[in-house]
Amino acid sequence: MWQARPSPAMVLAAWLEPRVVGLILACAGLIGAIAVGVVVFVWMERKWRGAAETKAAPAQDESFYRALVEAGLLQEEEFERIRKGLEQKPAAAPPAPLSLKADAPPGEAS
Repeated sequence: MWQARPSPAMVLAAWLEPRVVGLILACAGLIGAIAVGVVVFVWMERKWRGAAETKAAPAQDESFYRALVEAGLLQEEEFERIRKGLEQKPAAAPPAPLSLKADAPPGEAS
């Protein structure tokens, strides 16, 4: 038996049926709401991380802690411990990149 192929006009009419248009609009609205949520989430995360990074950290020198001792907010023994830690603290070196080669020892770059 022969089956007639629908004409493009009939396909377009089926797509313009109110139920189909409503479904398409509902899906578009849902996708739009999710996209807006992602944008707001990324914006808030960047704002939060930026605020955390720009927060002023106390100075890492002896004068800052000496002022705390003079103000009575830090004991002399604690100041001496902090001063020794500041003197011994070397600059942190970045970790060595890991190699992707199977025969290379761990930690060596290729």
